Amino acid sequence: MLKEQKELILELLKRDYDKRDFKNHYLLSYKEFLDVDEMFTDFNCERDLGKQQNISLIEKINDKDKDAQIYIEIYGFEEVEADVWIYADTLIIFSVLSFQDIQELLDESSDLFPSDIGEIDDMSKDYKIIKNGQIYSAAKIHKKLTNVYYCWWD
Repeated sequence: MLKEQKELILELLKRDYDKRDFKNHYLLSYKEFLDVDEMFTDFNCERDLGKQQNISLIEKINDKDKDAQIYIEIYGFEEVEADVWIYADTLIIFSVLSFQDIQELLDESSDLFPSDIGEIDDMSKDYKIIKNGQIYSAAKIHKKLTNVYYCWWD
């Protein structure tokens, strides 16, 4: 992950926390967030070892829909002395696949059991994609022919 991305993500999360404004949803590419060598990220309480399982699960979706775009929704950050990291436990999936197809693919895993899978109807201004140290509206990639799903682990 780029240094600029890390700085921007922390700046946005800290600003929202200070203002107690939690309406924004920040998305980061699953490839960047789940990089097994990236200790700045924590997905579903896994900062290293469990990330590969999640990547394998996501790749099943990409095998069925080559144009799918999959992101991680960043929830917050932790600071313990000099160690800082961001955490999340939700996938956001843009795909032409049906809800049933997505649910079947996510339920195939014998190791990872999602707590909830559902559809997102409104990708309003609150969803922002962070790429290359810049912010983009997620609504721009939500086309009429694309469905948007969430999948989270508790």
